[in-house]
Amino acid sequence: MTALARPADNKEVSSLVVYYEMLQVKDAIQEQYRTVPNRSHEENLKKILSLLENNDTMIIGFKNDVIKFMHQVLAYGSETGSFTKNGTTYDRRILVCDPNHCNSFSDDHCIYFNSRTYAWEIPAYAQSGISSANGAAFNFISADVNVINAGGYLSSDSGKGDVNGDGAVNMKDLVLLQRYLNQWAVNINLSACDINGDGS
Repeated sequence: MTALARPADNKEVSSLVVYYEMLQVKDAIQEQYRTVPNRSHEENLKKILSLLENNDTMIIGFKNDVIKFMHQVLAYGSETGSFTKNGTTYDRRILVCDPNHCNSFSDDHCIYFNSRTYAWEIPAYAQSGISSANGAAFNFISADVNVINAGGYLSSDSGKGDVNGDGAVNMKDLVLLQRYLNQWAVNINLSACDINGDGS
């Protein structure tokens, strides 16, 4: 954690960030990793785009079984354009916030893909073989708050996790938290970040 650029003077924010970063090791998420059937890259990318049309944010997990690499990121939008990464040109990208690099936006942490072939890559993880060409696959795609909140740590009744103060705990809170961490001029409810109530 200390290697990540966090506002070190704010223990409440760090508490909520740790929760979101640790989602990928929660039993409910790990069960999804193990039981979700393998789908084609086309099916997965279309599902991601469809979920982003109806949700502000979502969680995407990816893996490469050959090198035993697994990770998840938060997706919050998509763009069309011409993007050249590692010598390959793509026409779409999925905007992500990566817990390994959430102190600022990074082009190389986005998911780039070709909408005709559905070949994709995440340039930041090129050394780890995270691309369709190297056998990587998406193994968790969800915007379901019930899955993301498995264990019930976040609750609109208690206010825990409701960083925007709208009375609901949802992915909008995570987006606002990410903007706060990226030093955007936003206000958050700092006390709602202390999700386990330990004062830190």
